[in-house]
Amino acid sequence: MGSIGDSQGYRQFSLSPDEKHTAAEIVDSRVGTSHLWQMDLATAILSRVTSYPAIEEVWSPDGRELIHFASGPQGRGVYRKLVGGGDE
Repeated sequence: MGSIGDSQGYRQFSLSPDEKHTAAEIVDSRVGTSHLWQMDLATAILSRVTSYPAIEEVWSPDGRELIHFASGPQGRGVYRKLVGGGDE
């Protein structure tokens, strides 16, 4: 076991069903809000998933969506974001 990526303000990790990606809340220390990010575990490439504050992520069973609670475009609520990560 080793480390992946830089040290940041990570909160709550969620491993994808295929175990190839992880989703995490990363805190923007400038404003104190969390956004969802996805990391490819083979390459350690980190990709931003949300452009709005979001928390409590969970993967869909097929690994193609992240379901999360957010203060998103339509206000506070539960959102789904297509992210891939399943058998493609």
